Amino acid sequence: MNINTHYQHSSATVFTEPEPGSGVVLQLDTGEYHQLNAVACYVWNLLETPTNGASLVAKIIEQYSAPEQEATQDVAELLASLLDRKLIEPATN
Repeated sequence: MNINTHYQHSSATVFTEPEPGSGVVLQLDTGEYHQLNAVACYVWNLLETPTNGASLVAKIIEQYSAPEQEATQDVAELLASLLDRKLIEPATN
């Protein structure tokens, strides 16, 4: 995972946020559901438009007053997990 790469939602996903702080993504190709916690939902919503990891880190620091090193590690792990589950992909534009 490159922190400077722009990522976007996979076109094969559907997202719903049944209540604030809780979300579910359906990966249409696999039929698997993936639950997202509050921070992952926040990042998911930021990925409505192609966004790079560095921008996501800055937003997490701003929103949650997280230490930079912790935010960077958490965002990298989240993006890697979302990529692995084919919920996001590198942006094409």
